[in-house]
Amino acid sequence: MEQLAIAIFGNNCQKILNSVAELVAKYECHILRAHLTPLGSIYVFTLLVTGNWNTIAKLETALPTIEPNLEGSVIFERTKPSNYQENFFPYTIQVTGIDDTNIACEIWLFFASQGMDIANLSLETSTSATSTSLFNLKMSLNVPADISLSSLREQFAALCDELNVDGTIKPKRNFEF
Repeated sequence: MEQLAIAIFGNNCQKILNSVAELVAKYECHILRAHLTPLGSIYVFTLLVTGNWNTIAKLETALPTIEPNLEGSVIFERTKPSNYQENFFPYTIQVTGIDDTNIACEIWLFFASQGMDIANLSLETSTSATSTSLFNLKMSLNVPADISLSSLREQFAALCDELNVDGTIKPKRNFEF
């Protein structure tokens, strides 16, 4: 089976969803993963689609034809199934704090610099009732089995203390982000 990674940018959520649903059904492909996110005044829809060589090729040819209807853009590229390490522990990280320049970047770089695969990342900011800007970072990590989990927890707690944020690290459950 072939895989195609697709990113669609447009200003009308319904048009994006309808266009993708029509094409995927028409070319008999299967959606493995999908995420729809509003970013400012546009929507970004990312998805991973699978199918045989012929159906993916037809979908690749058809995708550019939906751009005018979306008043946006479509980017796509063939990909292969992930080669995740067999010996890893799936963990979920959640961090909340006052939104200060690059704090979230420091946190995800902390994990990436230790050779951990960041499988999923979500960052949102909001304003509290007192007009304080807050951030909420959620990540799914694949922690290599040879890393000391107790040491990782201690280092992460020290980082959170240094950055003055609240953070948790816990084993990931099925279908949890």
